[in-house]
Amino acid sequence: SLVRPLSFMPLHFSLSMSLHQIVEGLWGKEKREEGAKVEYLVRGWQDEDLYPNTSCKRLRALDSASIAATTKEQAPILAALDSVLEPVVGAPLRIDSSPRASGVLDTVLVCRAHGIKLPKELEDPKTLRLLEGAICHEWFDGYKNLEFRKLAMGRLLSSLRQTLEAKANDPLEKVEKTRLAVYSCHDTSIAGILNALDAFDSRWPPFTSHVAVELFRSASPPSILSAFLPSVLRPSQPHYVRLRFNARNLRLPACAPEGKHLPGSNGEVCTFEAFKDAVR
Repeated sequence: SLVRPLSFMPLHFSLSMSLHQIVEGLWGKEKREEGAKVEYLVRGWQDEDLYPNTSCKRLRALDSASIAATTKEQAPILAALDSVLEPVVGAPLRIDSSPRASGVLDTVLVCRAHGIKLPKELEDPKTLRLLEGAICHEWFDGYKNLEFRKLAMGRLLSSLRQTLEAKANDPLEKVEKTRLAVYSCHDTSIAGILNALDAFDSRWPPFTSHVAVELFRSASPPSILSAFLPSVLRPSQPHYVRLRFNARNLRLPACAPEGKHLPGSNGEVCTFEAFKDAVR
């Protein structure tokens, strides 16, 4: 492996390194020098749900069937690139070729991100768009199947729903004190979330992509009459959820109907109930 000779990784890797970087980024030098203390929790490995459970036989079967169908459907589309790409990669490029189409695209994206010069054939926007489209079909067409969605992203979205519910039901933070949760995941997990919520734009997520899930509570003051009610009978303030992908607001189809989103939000701020239904 070239990892150690090229010093890509430190000799002694700390699992808290990324956490340290997050704290440094969110709390500036002045705050840290003032002695700001940050309470944090780190999830255990046994709670992993960011990546689809590849041990699930049914999920593997659905995934294999989807990839097989995509391989056949995309073959003639990729064949149109043979005269351009075969001299560069050494063989006709297909979903299941060697090298695989996904591997070539991944290499191209890495090189472009780091300013490494590529053959001009791999810089052509039309060529890359066809290649990217075929690979997005390979990886994400399975999400057209509701069962596949639930098996692939159901655990993560269910966990997210439970976390948001706990926060919404505990406004005084007597038990649920979490204010920020950071999940570090693979780009296929980001695209998986978008696919599961019908918000995928059929483009491979670029480097440093992120999905933000924001929970809001209505600022509307309670009525005068509610002040005289016992706390258990007082109407709770409505909550809303907004999703952002790479700092861009998303419009979820599940939140588009009237009554499913905050009035005036153009469908971009879901009612909490609509969001829970979308991820259930």
